[in-house]
Amino acid sequence: MTEIDATAQAEFPLLGQIWQADYGDLVIEHDYREPGKISFVSKHGTRLTVDLTVTRVRDDVFVLAFQDADASVVAVEDLSTHRVSSTMILRDHTLLHMSGVLSQVEP
Repeated sequence: MTEIDATAQAEFPLLGQIWQADYGDLVIEHDYREPGKISFVSKHGTRLTVDLTVTRVRDDVFVLAFQDADASVVAVEDLSTHRVSSTMILRDHTLLHMSGVLSQVEP
């Protein structure tokens, strides 16, 4: 596994795109259009942009890590199966595990 520069299009193919993570009861839009960042809408309706670290595990599988004021998140995105597994640690130390489906919103 190697940490990659999230700006490298060949290494992280979602760069420049918007994808949706559908966890069932929770749907989150991930905006990867800004290199090295991820943007999404918070539970309060505020658009947040935070630093993004991407680690390539193997072809089409990436570990993404980011945090905002409310949570730290680690997600494994398998682009070949369009699956995502995420673990969130909330400010109150609650640990959430979620699995869902990835779909492209905007190329």
